[in-house]
Amino acid sequence: MPFKHDQLYGFMDYSGNVIIAANYEQLCFFNEGLALAMQQGKYGYIDQANRTIIPFIYDSGTDFDQGRAVVSINEVYGMIDRKGELIFPLQFKDLGTLSEGLAYGLKDSLYAYYDKNYQEKIPPRFSEAYSFMSGIAKVQEGEY
Repeated sequence: MPFKHDQLYGFMDYSGNVIIAANYEQLCFFNEGLALAMQQGKYGYIDQANRTIIPFIYDSGTDFDQGRAVVSINEVYGMIDRKGELIFPLQFKDLGTLSEGLAYGLKDSLYAYYDKNYQEKIPPRFSEAYSFMSGIAKVQEGEY
């Protein structure tokens, strides 16, 4: 479980023994074996042995889900795999996480939907898009 010491975060076991020293400005729970962490204002991912698996180069990141995480640099979003390889290039103005196998993405002025391998499944045509739930997603075509 996470703990805070002198404004930094680490992990301890349920007996209070420190497992990962408090060296991180922010630290999320482990998901799919990796935890999103922040050092010197940048995000990266560590494993349970406190090894840096994905370098601290991102301005934001999400937890891993289905082997993928959304990351950003300078407000441009992309998606990486558990090795830190870009699956979706850093070229999106907005990018959702995978939900029911699809992620919405805004490159120019319209949203499209992509599968986990960056294959476009629904072409760009929406002015707003949201994640799929129970087989449907809220979208908007045109202006309000």
